[in-house]
Amino acid sequence: MYQVIGELLPLAVGISISPLPIIAMIVLLMSPHARTSTPAFALGWMVAIVAALLLFAYLSGLELGGNGRIAIIAHLLIGSALLYLAYREWRARPKPGETGHLPHWLDAVQNMGPLAAAGLGFGIYAANPKNLTVGAAAGVAFGSRPLPLEETAIVLGVYLFVAASTVVIPVTCYFIAERRVRPWLDELRGWLTLHNAALMAVLLLVIGVLMIGKGIAALAN
Repeated sequence: MYQVIGELLPLAVGISISPLPIIAMIVLLMSPHARTSTPAFALGWMVAIVAALLLFAYLSGLELGGNGRIAIIAHLLIGSALLYLAYREWRARPKPGETGHLPHWLDAVQNMGPLAAAGLGFGIYAANPKNLTVGAAAGVAFGSRPLPLEETAIVLGVYLFVAASTVVIPVTCYFIAERRVRPWLDELRGWLTLHNAALMAVLLLVIGVLMIGKGIAALAN
C-alpha cells in the first residue's frame, strides 16, 4: 500500500498545481454565488479526479492474455507524452517583462450557479490533456498493484486529498474566515498566472522521466 501511495503522491501534486481549477475557484469565490457555486465546483473537480483514476486503472488492468508488455508500453507512452507537455508548458511561460494572460471564458465563471459550477469542475479536468495524462499515469500505478478493499480506499483517499487540496482547502478557509482569505486569493491568482507554467513544466518533466524509467526497468526484467 505504501509503495502505491509513494508512486501516486507526485502525480497527485501534479494535479493539485494545475492552474485553471485554482483560478476558476478563486473567480467563483469572488462571485455573488460563492457560497453555493464553489462547493459544487469542488465536488465536480473531485469526481473528475476519482473517475479518471478508476477509469485508467481499469484500462491498465486489461492486459491481453495477462501480458505485462501493455503496462510497459503505457509507461513509455505516458512518460513521453508528459515530456512533450513539459516542453510545451516551458515554451508557454511568460517571458521576462511579460504578464500572464487568463482564458476569456473565465469572465463567465463568476455568474455560474451550482449546477454549472459542478460541470465546470468536472469539465476542466476532462478537457485538459495535462490532467488526463497525469491521471493516466496515476491510473497505471494504481491499477498495477491490486490491494485489499480497505487499503484501496485508503490509497484512493490519500490521492484525492492531495490532488484536490488546492481547491478544497481554500474553499474551506473561505467559509471559515472570508475576510482574511480574500486578499490571499488575489495574491495567489496573480502568482499562478505568472509562474505556474514554469512550475508545471518542471513537475511534468520529473514525472515523465520517472514513468519512462519505470518502463525501461520493466523491459530489463
